[in-house]
Amino acid sequence: MRIRIIDIPEKGLYYKIDDSKKSLKVFDEEIPILERVSGELYIRKHEAGRVSVKGNVRVVLELTCSRCLKTYRFEIVRDIDESYHPIDDIEFGERKHLKSFELDTCYYSEGELDVESVYMEPIYLAIPMKPLCSDNCKGICPICGKDLNEDFCDCNRGVRDPRWKVLVELKEKLKGE
Repeated sequence: MRIRIIDIPEKGLYYKIDDSKKSLKVFDEEIPILERVSGELYIRKHEAGRVSVKGNVRVVLELTCSRCLKTYRFEIVRDIDESYHPIDDIEFGERKHLKSFELDTCYYSEGELDVESVYMEPIYLAIPMKPLCSDNCKGICPICGKDLNEDFCDCNRGVRDPRWKVLVELKEKLKGE
């Protein structure tokens, strides 16, 4: 949904987030949404076209653990406190050193604010690059495939990939010198 900046009333605008998406697309992976995206935003117009957005967003996703490959619930709750400026404020074509406060500045174009991008950005940023069901997840055995969180296996994990043999021998040789 896009909101025209000119249509924001003087007292501000309250926006209730109730998004019925069934999944999020992250790179080529579809991440299922278990509990819909919800929250609230308060959007206020200021001088020189600046717009402030404050509120919160919540969603529950189903992620796959990168160690044991089991799915688990992952709740994201984020506060939103952003300031948006018209993109026309940027001077293109010349090199410019950004000040620290400019690094946190967001922009809108064509006099409209894309509300969905305002609340979806913190969700995408909160999705872990390497999801883990728990910090102490043991993963699966690379030899037999058994889930090491549930049971122990008797596989000899000391066997190394033969492609590393030359480097192992070089390492041993360098230790001896």
